Amino acid sequence: MGLRFLEHLLILTHDPEGTRDWFVNNLGFRDGEHPDFGFPVYWLYIGQQDVIHIGQATSPTTRTPTLKRPTM
Repeated sequence: MGLRFLEHLLILTHDPEGTRDWFVNNLGFRDGEHPDFGFPVYWLYIGQQDVIHIGQATSPTTRTPTLKRPTM
């Protein structure tokens, strides 16, 4: 069974602009509006739905508390 729905995939990368450009130019996503978080982000849309959020990666020791690694 293939993918039927996707929402809110967060990608942290050292090249947010290049990552955004790849998804827009190769897969047809649209760069769209997002809230002002006080730091640069890109929200990519399919139609009216924001699907992929792209942010700047930092080193694991400086990760913000809201971006913790999941515990098992």
